[in-house]
Amino acid sequence: MTGKTVVAVSAGNAHSVALCSDGTLVAWGSYYLGINSTGSSGVPVAVNTDSGVSALFGKTVVQIVAGSGHNLALCSDGTLVAWGENGNGQIGDNATTLRSAPVAVNTDVGVSALNGKTVVDIAVGSSHSLALCSDGAVVAWGYNNNSQLGDGGTTQSLVPVAVDSSALGVGDRFLALSQGPVGNHSSAVVALAAVREIRITGNGAEILDGSTIASLGDHTDFGGAAPGGGSVVRTFTIENPESLDLHLIGTPRVAVSGPNAGDFTVTTQPDATVIGGGATTFQVTFSPGAVGGRSAILSIANDDSDENPSTFAIQGSGSVALAASYTTGTEVPMTTSGPTATGSTVNFTLNYAPPVGTQLTVVNHTGAGFLGGAFDNLAQGQTVSLSYGGNNYSFVANYFGGTGNDLVLVWKTTRVFAWGTSSNGRLGYGGTYQYLYPVAVDSSGLLAGKTVLSVVAGANHSLAVSSDGTVTAWGYNGIGQLGNGTNSNSNVPAAVNTDPGVSALNGKSVVSVAAGSLHSLALCSDGTVAAWGWNGQGNLGDGTTTQRLTPVAVNAAGSSVLHGRSVVAISVGQYHSLALCSDGTVAAWGGNSYGKLGDGTGVQQATPVAVSTASGVSALAGKTVIALAGGGDHNLALCSDGTVVAWGRNTNGQLGDNSSTSSNVPVAVNADSGVSALFGKTVVGIAAGQNHSLALCSDGTVVAWGINSEGQLGDNSTTQSLVPIAVNTTSGVSALFGKTVVKVLAGSAHSVALCSDGTPVAWGRNSSAQLGNNSTTQSLVPVGVNTIPFAASERAVAISTESCVNDHNLMIVAGPPPPEPEIAVSETSAGDLTSGVSSVDFGSTAVTGGTVPLTFTITNSGTATLSLTGTAPNYVTLTGSSAFSVTTQPASGTVPSGGNTRTFVITFDPATEGLHTATVSLANDDSDENPFTFDIRGTTPASVPFESAPPGLAVGSVYRLIFVTTGARDATSTDINVYNAFVTDQANAAPALAALGTTWKAIASTATVYARDNTGTNRAVSTGGPFYGINGLR
Repeated sequence: MTGKTVVAVSAGNAHSVALCSDGTLVAWGSYYLGINSTGSSGVPVAVNTDSGVSALFGKTVVQIVAGSGHNLALCSDGTLVAWGENGNGQIGDNATTLRSAPVAVNTDVGVSALNGKTVVDIAVGSSHSLALCSDGAVVAWGYNNNSQLGDGGTTQSLVPVAVDSSALGVGDRFLALSQGPVGNHSSAVVALAAVREIRITGNGAEILDGSTIASLGDHTDFGGAAPGGGSVVRTFTIENPESLDLHLIGTPRVAVSGPNAGDFTVTTQPDATVIGGGATTFQVTFSPGAVGGRSAILSIANDDSDENPSTFAIQGSGSVALAASYTTGTEVPMTTSGPTATGSTVNFTLNYAPPVGTQLTVVNHTGAGFLGGAFDNLAQGQTVSLSYGGNNYSFVANYFGGTGNDLVLVWKTTRVFAWGTSSNGRLGYGGTYQYLYPVAVDSSGLLAGKTVLSVVAGANHSLAVSSDGTVTAWGYNGIGQLGNGTNSNSNVPAAVNTDPGVSALNGKSVVSVAAGSLHSLALCSDGTVAAWGWNGQGNLGDGTTTQRLTPVAVNAAGSSVLHGRSVVAISVGQYHSLALCSDGTVAAWGGNSYGKLGDGTGVQQATPVAVSTASGVSALAGKTVIALAGGGDHNLALCSDGTVVAWGRNTNGQLGDNSSTSSNVPVAVNADSGVSALFGKTVVGIAAGQNHSLALCSDGTVVAWGINSEGQLGDNSTTQSLVPIAVNTTSGVSALFGKTVVKVLAGSAHSVALCSDGTPVAWGRNSSAQLGNNSTTQSLVPVGVNTIPFAASERAVAISTESCVNDHNLMIVAGPPPPEPEIAVSETSAGDLTSGVSSVDFGSTAVTGGTVPLTFTITNSGTATLSLTGTAPNYVTLTGSSAFSVTTQPASGTVPSGGNTRTFVITFDPATEGLHTATVSLANDDSDENPFTFDIRGTTPASVPFESAPPGLAVGSVYRLIFVTTGARDATSTDINVYNAFVTDQANAAPALAALGTTWKAIASTATVYARDNTGTNRAVSTGGPFYGINGLR
């Protein structure tokens, strides 16, 4: 290499080759040096170019690449030579003989795809070679066990064959070959032909072609409008970001179809041609023909090669003021499959005294997604106070209640109870001692004053979701499963981190949670999912296996099956996770032993993949999933037809298909007559434990299958079952006798059920007091959970949503409403005021012409003392015009219950003319009217000066002004004070006139006014009009 300049190098498995600037080659290493022998060299040696020996004789090399044991050189004349290993034909000379000196790659007519071609680029794999020709064709030869030749087969080739280019678009061509790490695959850079592209946006957000999910964010959800007159107009943009013109070829250009197509009208059509880089718009008007969800499909025919027609779903809601009236609590004011609450209001009426724990359904959403928006007067988590019989009942609005997407009013006063093992503080009461019966979770800290909507128990930790969308966690935190940024355990509820730049939950509202052995999941109201904790098997779904101490987003981009989808339900197994999407897709990620991801493989996944629905393969083919349950190593899915499918581990029959064979795709749970207790039943709820399964039927009965070593099937035996069997309900034996079950839970080796009367029952393993019946003795049949710790009138309303590997349990208990204050504010003329709505008019008064005081009354109709929490003694505050002032504050900062009152006075005393407004605010401890606010207003009419010359008055003259109300005054008096005193004494005269000075201004009055000169002649008369002021009167 002395005197040479190297311009390129390439390395094989045990040798290297260098290209010099003069077009010659040198090599070093072992065996494949091209020196006409198979010897090795520790220093660079020249690759043979001898005449009669080497195909490089007389050639100038311009490119060199090395494979595992062979080399390929491109010469300046567009031909190829190669040398080295050839066992798979990678030299391309139609032989398999090792070549120790360069030989020509075959170009024979009828034999080689290189015949007549000029090569411009080359690349090699481990044992195959590729060449790009000047006409854009790519050829390959050599080993082909993994289809690396790209010819559609797996047979090796000893001569160049054409790579299949059928996947390229019209006008596309190969541009370059990719030379990466030597392996058994091939890749190339493709130059795309000039194309046209349709891209549609709404409200600045892209709308994907084929989208079936309407969104308020991109205006495909039109919100609400009143049927029979209301309408909403949305504008959409069609963009063409490519270079060729895009043509809209439909008639009409934008067409509407679907179930409610008549409710949507394209009122402005787009241009027929969208130039490259250009855009056009069109408008759609939504005019609902009926109340409830209305939907349609927009279709745009065009000449984009892969998006013709471009379609997307649109929806809206015929919205009115929904009247929600309850006489028994079983009423459902609205049932619809696609409601949009935005734009509508809801008004509540309570016509009975609801029992403790009552839940009122407002909207039963039978569709798959979440409700669209929220009623204008009802936000998520808002307290709703309803009255009946002189008593107030407080509820909290939950748009994610019922089956997960119903709007319900849940009982506001709740506590969380826990029982079982408490190692690491998982019971959350502040200690670590095991409890044989339910104990209250600490509510003095983060849970103080909150309404808990759902709870879930992991293997060693617990989670709770409150109505404000926050999540608290407690218990073991060695792997970060509490999500608070530490590894420290907590025996009381701690906040899951939501810090900006740190947590994927920042700015999010959580609607449900799930917990596995060492990780946690949270579903947010926007359909996204966050996860934290252990991630060794990719169970967080963020594309890594790195544990996370704070929430990270589950991957919903790129190859993730969640890309473009909205999640509506989540579940967690021991080391894997599940998600149900609004379009019915089931996604899974994490560990995949026993095929528990259901994707037909056993390979763990760190990014969500789809559970198989393939026809003839999966029992989910043609089914719509409405609920999921993750078990230890198996899963259950409840379908809309009331059937159940399962997949994963089946060594103990937990799949319920009458076998013990595990399955990596969904199989049907047996429901055969004479075999399964599910025969003739409709399933409405499911639960998966470590190795057993439960199903709740529409008749309130429970069936179970799988392992039964601890009696977890509840059939009074310890015999496992490969098919569903009935949980015992025998009188005198089972605590479920005569009960109707509304919720089931499967734990590590025990089961729990909640009955319609609020009774919790449990069965199975009890070594760690899992049954909560004040013992540690297992039970083969249902026994009652001890409820003695409950306060008077408290009752269970919910149990943990899932707990597949737990030995502790959680339960939400509702109690009677605590004593609460209830504020009301009134004024004699205005009557009772509504906070945030009412406005009180002080009327009209003149500048310096008088003041208007109004007295307001605060009434406490509640059962506890009302505290006025403003800064004493200024409990009532004003913002706005300085014409108003609080001239008398309430005498005390407290108002006793039982209808007691306090008063305050606001005075209107304007210093300027015109309209004056202000807002009154009264801070207090009423939970749903703090602060109590209302608006006030008053007007000051413009002055009418003497110089404006009322009729009969001469400008510049001096006149005496006499005011007459109930009688006339002497016209000859020269003492102005006499007149002032007279006016002050009149009942209908403005008090401010007592302080009249040398400048008078007009005020409103009903008096009759006479202006007379010194002779007593009337110069002007005004009945019911203003007083006239005289500047400089003396």
